[in-house]
Amino acid sequence: MTSRSSMKLIRMVPRHFGQVRGSTIPDQVGDRLRSSGSAGPSFSGIPSNFYRLPGCRGPRPLCFLSVFPGRSRETRDYSTHNTPAIGGTPPCPGCGNIPPEAGPATPEPAPYLIRGHRRPFRRFRLSPGFNAVGSMTVARYLHTATKLVSGKVLIAGGYGLDSAEIYDPATRLFTATTGTMHSARYNHTATLLSNGMVLIAGGKKTSLDSPLDTAEVFDPATGTFTLVTNLMKSKRAGHTAIMLVSGKVILIGGDDGSTTQPFTPTAAAEIYDPASGPATATFTLTGSMSVARASPTTTRLTNGDILVAGGSNYFNYLNSSETYSPSGGTFTTGANLTVARAMGVRAVLLMASNDVLLTGGYTGTYLDSADLYTAGTFTSGGTMTQQRRSHTMTVLNSGKVLIAGGENPTRLKSAELYDPSTRTYTAIGNMLSERADHTETLLQDGTVLLTGGNSNSATMASAELYKE
Repeated sequence: MTSRSSMKLIRMVPRHFGQVRGSTIPDQVGDRLRSSGSAGPSFSGIPSNFYRLPGCRGPRPLCFLSVFPGRSRETRDYSTHNTPAIGGTPPCPGCGNIPPEAGPATPEPAPYLIRGHRRPFRRFRLSPGFNAVGSMTVARYLHTATKLVSGKVLIAGGYGLDSAEIYDPATRLFTATTGTMHSARYNHTATLLSNGMVLIAGGKKTSLDSPLDTAEVFDPATGTFTLVTNLMKSKRAGHTAIMLVSGKVILIGGDDGSTTQPFTPTAAAEIYDPASGPATATFTLTGSMSVARASPTTTRLTNGDILVAGGSNYFNYLNSSETYSPSGGTFTTGANLTVARAMGVRAVLLMASNDVLLTGGYTGTYLDSADLYTAGTFTSGGTMTQQRRSHTMTVLNSGKVLIAGGENPTRLKSAELYDPSTRTYTAIGNMLSERADHTETLLQDGTVLLTGGNSNSATMASAELYKE
């Protein structure tokens, strides 16, 4: 049988059987196998979410293998014209048990075929809205998702987890990284550095453990994590981390575990400078905030300053804000929000106006209101279609903002779009699963990857893609 590494995809124009050399089947396809039915031979090099199709015909039995990512269908053929081992005696009794499609799909102009196959079929695009994609290798919540320079996404940690994995948009598959983190981490931060590596800092192992003062660096070239030699100046979980214009990273606030209370917010901030080497860099204290904050929002403004807003000081919910100046290394108290926002509030920088939109949160009640930060002041940012905390927000290529999931108090399937031009929120189709404490990542093709989180019954490994 032809080896996986040598099998070539042939791109064929519809209604035309001329063969044009395509690309090698990617190695990321992996070595997993989903064997559908009891009859038929085994396969190798086929991803677990591919299935053998029924109805093999012709002098040599051929079977397709197809993946059905929910609302869209992607079909690929991994058979070859001269491999009688694939399939079985027509009508291919081992090619059954195909899962039904979950919805319609829009075909691309050209299908992909294996050399020698005479029957073209189509590879289907994502439908507008939410589409299922392959599951992660592990169920996760309170994890991080970081888009790498390559366009792939590093997904790291989660409650009680030291594992990590990579999502490849080209194959729509998740693959475990070569190495694991040096500690389990949730409520940690993951920041893409200017050298393409990722700084992972702080967090907790579980709710029974103290916050961590360790950090590590992920190298996409090796798929491994290296522990940073020097400890952070403060233990931190539920903090924020954001890269400055200089390439340094500032870590702000969070729970430092310094008391026996369930969490103890800190006002301290520190700087990580990767210039001396990502794994040997030092952490240096910088100015402190005017008030201790856990889980505030932090946004880098167009002038390079960092806006810090909301959060909680133990069970005091904060409506205050402050800005950090990298040039002076100090925080300056700013304007108040229209309402206090804490515990799952989210913020994004809008593309056209450079305003900052803050939505939802919890202050003894779940919030559907929003704040808009413009030129140093906060005004009402309108009202979402639903109360939310622990949701996700992503600025799309169109400039609109995707707001998805969260809880109030049950986990939500609903999603909505914020339009900055009209300052209005519009409900859109539901996600495929309810999600809170999940991640949302804008990919290079403009789609959005949503991973994991908690549903109303379990922690999830599933993922989905949103197409505008």
